[in-house]
Amino acid sequence: MKIKTVISCLFFFTSMTVATIAIAGEPDLEQFAKGYELKTDGSAAIYKLDLPQSIYQTTVRSDLGDIRVFNKDKKRVPHAIRRPGSNQEKGMIHLDLAFFPLHGSDNSRRNTGTSLEFKVADDGTIIKIHSGENFSVADNADIRRYLIDTSGVNQSIDELEFELTGVESGFIKRAQLQYSDNLNDWYNLVDNFSIAELDYGSHKLHKNKVTLPKKNFRYLRFVWKEKPDGIQLKNIKARINTVWTSHHRQRLEVSGQLVDSEKQIYEFDLGGRFPLDRINIILPEENTLIEAEINSRNNEESEWRRRYTGLIYNLQVKENSIESGEINIRPTRDQLWQLQVKTQDGLGDELPVLEFAWAPNELYFLARGQGPFTLAYGNGQIDPPGKPIDVLMNVLTEDQEQNLVGEAELGTEVSLMGDDALKAELEIPWRRILLWGVLILGVLILGIMVFRLYKQMATPEK
Repeated sequence: MKIKTVISCLFFFTSMTVATIAIAGEPDLEQFAKGYELKTDGSAAIYKLDLPQSIYQTTVRSDLGDIRVFNKDKKRVPHAIRRPGSNQEKGMIHLDLAFFPLHGSDNSRRNTGTSLEFKVADDGTIIKIHSGENFSVADNADIRRYLIDTSGVNQSIDELEFELTGVESGFIKRAQLQYSDNLNDWYNLVDNFSIAELDYGSHKLHKNKVTLPKKNFRYLRFVWKEKPDGIQLKNIKARINTVWTSHHRQRLEVSGQLVDSEKQIYEFDLGGRFPLDRINIILPEENTLIEAEINSRNNEESEWRRRYTGLIYNLQVKENSIESGEINIRPTRDQLWQLQVKTQDGLGDELPVLEFAWAPNELYFLARGQGPFTLAYGNGQIDPPGKPIDVLMNVLTEDQEQNLVGEAELGTEVSLMGDDALKAELEIPWRRILLWGVLILGVLILGIMVFRLYKQMATPEK
């Protein structure tokens, strides 16, 4: 009985000491660098919000482990940081679309310039188009409008891809897409986009796709906005993403610094570790085409890692614009970036700008206690918290999550400790040493007591 009592005391003493050490290691609200007030409506058990840009520029830990949420009484509440849903396409369906050349001019939204008769099936599919006018074969060289039948496509079309014929040399031309549900009333879908095929040295630029906004329609009309010069549409494909989930993206533009003029190397410091997955190079001047290599690394001691190599361009031809656009990269949190221009003529005296894009992490926190809640971040001395809410979020179904989780909003900035909180602990942590010393001493004393008691019980009575 005495042994059980001693062991119970030992367990209680150890547990309380460990708990005391854990509490002592957790900083108060005022010991963080910065904070934000969080606005909640009080209707949910759990709230979430996207982390703002300043979080990534201030936190010390790359895993965002120096973030905490406090309630009105300045007591810490459980929270979790989760990655947003995937925003990568998982598959693509290609469908050939039926299309018909339309002769004559188009002076309005309606087909009043040319006498056309449409024969349409019950499901809306165009069977035949008959024109009341006669056209020669030579007229086909200057066809400026095409009717595209999308009535048989039951999914939202993400892109159109055009195959051309009659192209003899490099070109860039503007076009327009209109949509209709009844073949009478037409409305703009994509007002201005470019189709191009250009040669530059050993490189070839081929732009024959257009991204469509999310919209339901049965018919499309393709219109050249200038004389086609014999170029005709040979085939049109609809491109449909089979799996696609999007997420709001945050963006940051950073100007480069020239560090090696001979090798044309520019470096960029983001000032934080963001979950990057897209880059866009903003060239300083129009009609610029370069071969570029993009590298990144986490810090000055790390080796550069290649992220992209290829052509970057911004071309203006007859008021038409064609740009290389965003570059998809493997997700990374590297802070330092490098652009090396391989083209001999380079960028001139102007500095390039890199635009970085990322889907922000999501913060979930338990609405325990009274609001308003405070999001505190930036501390160089703490470890990541436990993850009880992570376990809860992983077992919730989608319907349960919708019922339990509400949307929080970022409120006003809260003034806290500032940059001093970001410094790592340099002085000797006497408080922790003392607490651990007390724990070890207590364990030794109780161990000696247990040993003596055991010897007394093992000694036979005389």
